[in-house]
Amino acid sequence: MMVVYRRSFKNTLLVALVASLAGFASGARAAESPLETAYEHVTEAIAALKAAPKNEPLTGSRKKAVELLVRAQSELLKARQRQEPADPAP
Repeated sequence: MMVVYRRSFKNTLLVALVASLAGFASGARAAESPLETAYEHVTEAIAALKAAPKNEPLTGSRKKAVELLVRAQSELLKARQRQEPADPAP
């Protein structure tokens, strides 16, 4: 039975990732930069993982996924800061 849960959880994550990338590629949020859009998608993925039932057998995998997504958020913020034009010195 554990294999079914693992496949189900992986399939759910895969579908969420594909849906996020499809939304990202569709340009639905054309006013925002791609980095801002990616940051929002990562934030949504973290929220979805944290909201999942805690009694599933993959809690360790979920915890690792959240840790990696938080790292991705950090990298996206750094990239956004590098992308923003620096204020000219007086």
